[in-house]
Order: sequence, then structure tokens, then C-alpha cells
Amino acid sequence: MDTVKNVRQGLHQNPTEQFTIKREEHRMVEDIKLITHFAPWLQELTGKKVAADTICEDLLDGEALCHVMSLIKGSGVTTYHKVGGNFGTLDSFKSMENMVQFHEACKRLALPVQFGREELVAGNLGKVASTLVFVAHTCASQGVGIKQMDQVLRDRLESVTGATEGLATEPGAADQQLSWWQALLARFGLSEYFQSFNIDELKAYAAKVKENAQAKIEEVKSKTNEKVEEIKAKATEKVGEMKAKLPESVQQKLN
Repeated sequence: MDTVKNVRQGLHQNPTEQFTIKREEHRMVEDIKLITHFAPWLQELTGKKVAADTICEDLLDGEALCHVMSLIKGSGVTTYHKVGGNFGTLDSFKSMENMVQFHEACKRLALPVQFGREELVAGNLGKVASTLVFVAHTCASQGVGIKQMDQVLRDRLESVTGATEGLATEPGAADQQLSWWQALLARFGLSEYFQSFNIDELKAYAAKVKENAQAKIEEVKSKTNEKVEEIKAKATEKVGEMKAKLPESVQQKLN
């Protein structure tokens, strides 16, 4: 921060550069705000140490990230390298394999922003935060890890939901939709990724989330129907047992 302060002091005659520095400071603040909500969510969801001030270091072995992906349908992550014991660590090869798995899972889920090992090593909080926005939103759309999310994180994900619904249901207004996404990303402090976004990729992500949500609804319906049928079968069996205990004359009348 001292470096940023010194640079700003030297830019009093260049308003454009001064504005750029202010915007960069704002973005860093927003990144940190997001991380303070994502870190405890990841820690409680995975049981791994994930602290806001060391999040890049804590995620570097990829175990917590793969754990989250293993809970998401369609991610393709079923097995991954885990730390043995309370004080064990993964070697660099296994850590890299985990990170590759995570990155491939992001692609399968059509997440429009993805980070890898390089971003963690470089401490790129912006890329990490922006990716986790979509990871958390995908989790929420499938009912994964809802109880661990604080209200601030839920509110942010509702904003993403509104944006993805617009993309999925109104394919004719691409420019307007992209503008809406830009506004959304600006609120997240992720403006630097405007140019890297592709409207088709965003639509693909929106469609994927919508498909996952529909699948979750169908799954709940199926389980509910199974439960109803189970209750009906038990009730029929109980009625049969009660009838069998009645006098024969009464049974004949009932039949």
C-alpha cells in the first residue's frame, strides 16, 4: 500500500493515471471483501484450513477446490489427492494434478472465469474471487453448501442469478445483456475482466446453471414421489394387518 500511496502522490498532474490508481485500489478492496466471505464458506464446506489472509496459499494444493467440485454434478471430479493426517502436505506433483482437475472442472461447468495454479502463486485475488463467485453460484443452484453461506454471499449470488436468468431467457439482446454483466462485474470489483468475457460463454454458463437447477427440481420431485408411494404402501400394509385382526364376520362385510 505504501507503493500505491507514493505513486498516487506523484500523479497529481495526471488525472487519468490518478483515476486509474484509485480504480485499482477500489478493485483490490472489493477483491478482499469477497475473499473474506469465500474463505470461511470454503473452510466450513470442505473442512480444510482456508483463511482470508492466506487464501491463495491455502488453496494451492487444490484439495479444497477439488472437494467443492466433487459436490457439484457435472464437474467430473470424483477422486482427487488428499492430505494424509492432520499435519501432512501434498507434494508438488499431486498438488498440480489437483489444480488441473479443478481447472478442467471449471471448463466442464462452463464457468466464464477460471483460475489455475499460476494465479494462486501470483496472488491474483481478482481472478480467484471472480472464479469463486461462479463456483459458489453453481453450488447454490444445485443446493450445495447453502447453510454455510453467510447472508452477504447469498445476496451477491442472487445478483448473479438475476443476470444468468436474463442471459438464458433473452438471447436477442446480446449487447444489453453484456452491459448488464459489466455492471454486475463492476459491483463485484471485477471490471478488469470485461474484455475477456464472451457473451456466448456467458449464455452457456447461464444455460448450464438453469439445467442444473431444473435437474435439482426433478430430483426433489422424484424423491417426493418415492416417499409418497412408500407411505401409501405402508398404509395399505397396515390396513391389511388391521383387517386380518378383525372377526371373520366383519371381514366378510368389509369385503
